[in-house]
Amino acid sequence: MIAKIYRLHFTGGVHFGEGTLESSARTFRADTLFSALCLEALKAGKLGDLVKLAESGKLLFSDALPFDSKSLYVPKPLDRPELPKGQEQDVSKRKKFKKLEYVPVGMLGDYMKGKLDPEKVRTVFGMSSAYEKVSIRTDGDDPRPYRVGAFRFDDEGGCGLYVIALAETNEIMSLSDSLFGALSFSGIGGKRSSGFGRFTVEADDPAKACPDLARHVRAPGDCASGKRLMLMSTALPDDESLDGALAGANYLLEKRSGFTAPEEGTESLKKKDLYVFRAGSCFAAPFEGTIRDVSKGTPHPVYRYAKAMFWEM
Repeated sequence: MIAKIYRLHFTGGVHFGEGTLESSARTFRADTLFSALCLEALKAGKLGDLVKLAESGKLLFSDALPFDSKSLYVPKPLDRPELPKGQEQDVSKRKKFKKLEYVPVGMLGDYMKGKLDPEKVRTVFGMSSAYEKVSIRTDGDDPRPYRVGAFRFDDEGGCGLYVIALAETNEIMSLSDSLFGALSFSGIGGKRSSGFGRFTVEADDPAKACPDLARHVRAPGDCASGKRLMLMSTALPDDESLDGALAGANYLLEKRSGFTAPEEGTESLKKKDLYVFRAGSCFAAPFEGTIRDVSKGTPHPVYRYAKAMFWEM
């Protein structure tokens, strides 16, 4: 598989769903990205191609993960580090390890050996804020103020988000390039009409930009037997593969829900909830993952991306 890193440099604030309008997450999941790419593919007449390629595993995406001027970061593995003798009693250090969400690519080996100093790992990539907005009523009622949460990345620290794409051919990767380019103008996340979520995109070859990442990121079919695997995307096996995936796994589940993007003259409808494995979950054997139809009352399918991409430990 051909690999590419897309660095997203956000030009303003972002609003990624976190359950309430007044708050924003600092990253987004692969299913959010895929839904946004589907909208761009629909405009270009390529929606069927995108869905078919993703379902077949010929085009895969990771979650959006943070980077700064010095490093790319990966999810903290849910496998416990092999702590040096005596360190098990160091309660304060264990708590600092527990608070980490992401680990720099070059420090992942030290983390798994229990040698990483958590004080040296960046945990702040920007700043959260809230904006006052006013809802103009059309029913004659008075305007109502409300607050929108936003997150702004640290420009001075060179912070932003990156996504890894794996494609079977250069032609397929070209489709991914064009969709990311279109998405940069539309933006990703909520409140895009207010200017949130727009970015410039920088595409890199992992072999040159981050050789460690190029050596370890794998599509499910390329994983070596007997290697420990960490998810780089929220994912869910099909029903037949679920029991096998759970054997020897350390994982967390995450509830994915939300609403459909409304079409002109229609209202948004709630999607079916889906529980998936969170990125950072670790497994003894690979699985492909699925794309589920989570439509609920819509006349067309609504796709929830849950395909797997792994970091081979």
